Amino acid sequence: MRRRIHAFLALSLLALLALPLLNMLAEPRLADQKWHKRSFLYRLDHLAPLLTRPLYELGISLDAQQVVIGRAGWLYLGDLYEATRSAHRLPPSAAEHQQIQQISQATRAWDQRLREQGVQMLRIMVAPNKESVLTEALPQWAAAARPNATDLLLSTASPQLYVDLRPALRSSQADSPEPFFYHTDTHWNLLGAGAGFRAFAQQLSPSAPELRWPPEASYRLVRTDPRGGGDLARFLRLQGQLQDREPIPQFFLEPADVQHLDFESGQLLHHGANVPVDMPTKSVLVRNPAALNSKRVLWLRDSFGGAMSPLMVQTFSEVLQLHWDRALEPATQLDSLVRQWRPDYVFITVVERAARAPAFRNAPPGGQGQ
Repeated sequence: MRRRIHAFLALSLLALLALPLLNMLAEPRLADQKWHKRSFLYRLDHLAPLLTRPLYELGISLDAQQVVIGRAGWLYLGDLYEATRSAHRLPPSAAEHQQIQQISQATRAWDQRLREQGVQMLRIMVAPNKESVLTEALPQWAAAARPNATDLLLSTASPQLYVDLRPALRSSQADSPEPFFYHTDTHWNLLGAGAGFRAFAQQLSPSAPELRWPPEASYRLVRTDPRGGGDLARFLRLQGQLQDREPIPQFFLEPADVQHLDFESGQLLHHGANVPVDMPTKSVLVRNPAALNSKRVLWLRDSFGGAMSPLMVQTFSEVLQLHWDRALEPATQLDSLVRQWRPDYVFITVVERAARAPAFRNAPPGGQGQ
């Protein structure tokens, strides 16, 4: 026993001596500046992949709160973010029932306020979590409860205003040559975003028959490119080791001449191809004179709107984009934007796990909500 203790202590001492040397050799430029800082000398960034990669191959996550490893190496988001796992696999709690009632009241109040301001339509598009579409790769213990919190939200909180994309994506995924989500990322890919927009168009058409939408050929898969690991791979410190696939549909390749403008200053941010707009923390106005409809859309969206933005811009001549939490918190921001810009439509795109965020309980100024 004493020999084992001595051996353990010797190995620990050797590791303490070797780790600073490893970090300095790995990043010599930083070593010149930070050789005296313990946070640099004893960090484990370079050792973590040596441990996490073999565990990943065994289906074991070193940080299951951030990342859950499913079958065939598929990665899913853990409970650290909006309690994603629990919300998917557990029935809604009493608190969630109350939150959904508050969201329903606020949504109805916004619909009334926007109509009074001349907006023709409010619709809230819920982009599915990966596990709501690609269920077969989930670990068995992570299977969905029925109903879960999302089911309750979409069936009771002003369902006429919500667009549930989950059924359409599940159905069309079965016939797709590629998955709609990345293996190593939380987001849908361009193909999945295209399937979501097509479902959105189909659900809106009866309420707005005058609108024109991209043709079926726009959603056709043209090719599949290699892609590095995504955000979930990064959480495991395996972004450089895991590879992914990027399906490229036709709409991503179509020529266009659009402008991206800073809405507040009018500064030109981009002129040319119809490229995706990153998550807009400031208002970005995209103009496309060749769009299918000469209409103004105020689009409140999160990162799931990025891959969808070329289709939205192809469809509507002016699309003002802003993250929904910036517009709804405080709620006066949305009220001000609508009064100032006077859009024809207000669309909201929110990923499923954030659809019950506190911001959606905020009613318009003077309205009823939380």
